[in-house]
Amino acid sequence: MPEATSREVYAQTALYPGSTNNLDQISLANDNVFGDDDGVTQLATVTGNTTDGYAAFLEVGIAVDATTSDRVFADDFES
Repeated sequence: MPEATSREVYAQTALYPGSTNNLDQISLANDNVFGDDDGVTQLATVTGNTTDGYAAFLEVGIAVDATTSDRVFADDFES
């Protein structure tokens, strides 16, 4: 999840003790997973809140040719 959403969830310390402290130790820019693009293409778009719940959407590109890093995205994809 995006950092702002994670912070909202982790602020519920009764549910996630210590998670905010862990999040303070790393950023998307220096994380080994998301650091190559600050999570721009790897993080879901999240809506909602801690009271009503969250919904997340992530469009994932699929490389159709293993010799290139070009990705193909479906237009107007509906789940």
